[in-house]
Amino acid sequence: MGTKHRQDVFDAIRDALLEAEGYRRGYSALYKGVNEKLRLLRKNPKFVLSPRDFSSELNILVNEHRLYREQDNKSKKKIKPVNFSLTEGAIKEHRFNILGIDLEKERRRKLYQLLFFFQAFSPPKQISIQKFHEILVRIPLPRNRLKLQDIADYSSDEGILIETYEPVEHIMFSVINDLRGEYVSCKLLSFSKREIIEYSEKLRANKLKYPINISFLEDSSLTKEKLDEELEKAFTTLRDTDLIKPIRNVFYDEDDTRFIFADEKLSGLINEIWQVLLHQWTVLQQNWNYLKEPTDDEKEWLRYFYGDNETKNIINNARNKRKSFFLKYRQNLYAHIRSVLEETMISESYLNEMINQLYSRYSKVVQEYAFPPNLIEDIIRRIFSPVRES
Repeated sequence: MGTKHRQDVFDAIRDALLEAEGYRRGYSALYKGVNEKLRLLRKNPKFVLSPRDFSSELNILVNEHRLYREQDNKSKKKIKPVNFSLTEGAIKEHRFNILGIDLEKERRRKLYQLLFFFQAFSPPKQISIQKFHEILVRIPLPRNRLKLQDIADYSSDEGILIETYEPVEHIMFSVINDLRGEYVSCKLLSFSKREIIEYSEKLRANKLKYPINISFLEDSSLTKEKLDEELEKAFTTLRDTDLIKPIRNVFYDEDDTRFIFADEKLSGLINEIWQVLLHQWTVLQQNWNYLKEPTDDEKEWLRYFYGDNETKNIINNARNKRKSFFLKYRQNLYAHIRSVLEETMISESYLNEMINQLYSRYSKVVQEYAFPPNLIEDIIRRIFSPVRES
């Protein structure tokens, strides 16, 4: 069998274990159960899977962390019995209805990845102060009751003041005062099926680099109607297994059901990823405004979040700020650059500490929702590695 699965053998092992108490069976009982399943699947009452092929498939599943192999060392038998059981990740995948290796289930698996990716990394939305007050009325919550989470004061140098508040109704508000006036940036800590479809279309159109493999979106057979159908199945499965839950929609005027992840630990992880992302933005702006041109990777990062036009504006504004900085302090430029470098190093050190704490606090959640293994951890690593290595 090499390193490839036989689909029906894989299904037979999975089903035989799902029927067992504790999803656990000894080698002989499992071998017997798998052969019974295969005789039905292959419509051959005399079929017997060879022990060699059976053992090969078990080894593959153990190496993929879908099966546990446990040897009973307390047994008095000369040859110690071996038991096999489904891992927590495999059971979770089964509940998601994505445990499998065929193309349809692989596509379903990646659509789930897209939900996680969108929740954590979808760009914030800019709204007017009037729209901000309308949302607060719907909640209802007066502005003076919002709890301040962070203040970024660049008023003395760049004329910018940013006040970020703790999330309410799964929305994080940042009130920004700059040369353009007062407006609000909103990070929605929820998602809707409509947003996922529109987001997928955007990913397909832009063809940028992403922290997860979304090559399945480039499949010409995956029409908008087909994607809608696949997402409907995915949302139904997640709701039926209590993995997502609907929430009240206070942001949009139209009737559009929004969802959050039901697991508070998972929601906490995703929300903290966004906090790290915001701090990364501060570090990058310090570099661009005072020290250097954005790298190609950083430009790609900007294009993903803001699109081509806004990226050009951000780069041009940063270039003008660097020019003004160099002209303003040309008499003592080295000392001022040194001061900026020291501030940037402190910010990067704090960013690295935030990321390390993220791993420490949420390592179990990362493992529990690893489909494929280390999905969320891999997203964090790929998004933030350029800053961590700088």
